[in-house]
Amino acid sequence: MTIAADSAADNAADNAAAASALLPARANLRLCLALCVLMAALTLPHGSLQSFAYERHHILLGEWWRLLSAHLVHLGFQHLLLNLAGLLLLHELFLKDVPFKHAAGLLLACALGVAAGLLVAMPGLTGYAGLSGVLHGAWAGAALVLLWQRQAPGQESGKGARAWWAVALLALALKLLAEALHLTAPWSANLGAPVLTLAHALGAATGVAYAIVWRSVRSASFGKALPQVTRGPAFD
Repeated sequence: MTIAADSAADNAADNAAAASALLPARANLRLCLALCVLMAALTLPHGSLQSFAYERHHILLGEWWRLLSAHLVHLGFQHLLLNLAGLLLLHELFLKDVPFKHAAGLLLACALGVAAGLLVAMPGLTGYAGLSGVLHGAWAGAALVLLWQRQAPGQESGKGARAWWAVALLALALKLLAEALHLTAPWSANLGAPVLTLAHALGAATGVAYAIVWRSVRSASFGKALPQVTRGPAFD
């Protein structure tokens, strides 16, 4: 009876932990789906690009919403589909393990970081649209935090977890390097405008900064290093 009771208690604890781990994934999936709907709603109507894209002149005249809306509007249907697929893939690989407030905060920070970076670094840039810079930032930020403290799916050891997320960050670094060397894929030229690889780099830098700031704040709050966790949210 004792063994049975202990087994039932363990099963209940495991079920509760599994249910708790699903909460951020469900909330983050709803967030990503809502962004998909919003991107389609802003992109498909005729003339929406002129109203919502990044345009330096209009931003400096006070149309500050373009700092965010520029990432939601796209150049065309193919551009939209690529970023919709990228967002959903990013959710499956990284964002589903991140608590909702940080998934939303990371995406917002990357959107503002990319737009602000373009304002400062490229004063000659007249227009920009698309979510890819934000996606690179979320990739970098989420993978970095998961590298620090979460085990990868199917991994039991801390070394295996670190290797899992280190590969994701290495792949991102290699992609950014290839773009810096102008080794982009052939289809990138078919989107209706040149790919602005600086936006990808700015997004990745913002994502890394978000992860570092969060880790520093949390470490200072608890007065110790972040704990390693094996299940549940990657960080809170």
